[in-house]
Amino acid sequence: MKSAAISRQVHGPTHNCTLSATAALKDVKERRVFIDSRKQWFQALRYENEGLSCVVRGPVVDSMQEQEENMLTLSLPITDVFPGPGTPVVCQGLIERAHLNGKIGDTRGFNGGKFEVHFEEAGLEPATIEHENLRIVFQLP
Repeated sequence: MKSAAISRQVHGPTHNCTLSATAALKDVKERRVFIDSRKQWFQALRYENEGLSCVVRGPVVDSMQEQEENMLTLSLPITDVFPGPGTPVVCQGLIERAHLNGKIGDTRGFNGGKFEVHFEEAGLEPATIEHENLRIVFQLP
């Protein structure tokens, strides 16, 4: 949020840096997720079935008219829902790195079923976490 606001103040609202930061912020706020079985981006809304399913809406497309015409709301197994870049997540179910359970961070990279997560808490180094050990955070503290 700060990057978009600072860029707007320094560069102005139409500068490429401001537009890029604003678009990235929008994606993060929308909790965009990639649905593997559909090969499309959706918006994550909430978990259900004790966290085993994620309710998503989409697909997310650039054209608002096209988006509204083809919008679906689905409940999918969490194994099919991959957080997009910058999505706030919390770690859970880690055994070897149990000290990271409950820690909030955001996804930065993805490689072979694992996400690079950068944590909010000072002193925690970024870690590579398996997809199954991450949950999207819908309400930030």
